[in-house]
Amino acid sequence: MNIWQIIFLALLQGITELFPISSLGHTVILPGLFGWGDLERNKSFLPLIVALHLGTSIALVIYFWRDWFQVIRSVVKSVKEGEVQTGTDEWVSFLIIIGCIPAGL
Repeated sequence: MNIWQIIFLALLQGITELFPISSLGHTVILPGLFGWGDLERNKSFLPLIVALHLGTSIALVIYFWRDWFQVIRSVVKSVKEGEVQTGTDEWVSFLIIIGCIPAGL
């Protein structure tokens, strides 16, 4: 893999990560369409893809840090009070947690 291929895959990952399409699929399919050989057989390909996803995750946490702080604070408040009030940040936090359960199974 050369630097231009890595830059292309990084840009592709950054652009497609937030859309309801598979950014991982694009990073596997497009190199084949461009005739870059079997990149997925390259021993550095998987660590690169993991690093790209990790970089995207870190960028999103940094960008939305205030929102994450508010969500975590509301979860702590709900636990202390022993109830979740609807129509508040606590309710949104509760819905996020419930929505993540299927992904964890």
